[in-house]
Amino acid sequence: MLLRDMIGNIILLCVITQVGDAAAILGFVGAPWTLATYIIEGKTTRTYTTIKSMCYQSPKILRALLSHLAREIANYMIFQIKQGAQCIQIFDSWGGQLTPEQWDLWSKPYIQQVMWVMIVLRLEYRKEYKTNILTF
Repeated sequence: MLLRDMIGNIILLCVITQVGDAAAILGFVGAPWTLATYIIEGKTTRTYTTIKSMCYQSPKILRALLSHLAREIANYMIFQIKQGAQCIQIFDSWGGQLTPEQWDLWSKPYIQQVMWVMIVLRLEYRKEYKTNILTF
């Protein structure tokens, strides 16, 4: 077990002990576009010029980054579920900086990829452990 997993288990055990059945345990992740914005811009900006220019000047690189982030976000969501999260919210904080057409090209497909990876990994988990449960 990784140290990260051990710490996650300890923290979650403390939260579950305190909360009990009084509330749901929620997890959260940033959407691929939002995380890519922080990676590329390095901070919050008003214009998001660098990442927006990548959409036109380096679309293949940006797509590769977004796809990689989508896979890792799905893995992190699974980690949170295994630690006891009962619901996960995906925050697309900087998706609002895109026009609806840009969002359809640069954010939506990668959020969908996160969900597809989750479905595939869930099916693999169910097959490996020969279970019909829907959770991890």
